[in-house]
Amino acid sequence: MREKIFLVPRAGYIVRDPETKNPLPAEGMEVERSSYWVRRILSGDVSVVPASKTKTARSKTKKEG
Repeated sequence: MREKIFLVPRAGYIVRDPETKNPLPAEGMEVERSSYWVRRILSGDVSVVPASKTKTARSKTKKEG
């Protein structure tokens, strides 16, 4: 099983998921770590959000929704 990471696209960028071809949402999304995503991270197209911030953001979204 691959490691999961939470990624957020750089402001103004459209970064597509290589499998679904859908753009990564502006609020970010959890994906399986792969060479594609590592290249996007290294190029600065996306940022990795630490797990602690991801859990906080998710809990706020659930409370608001």
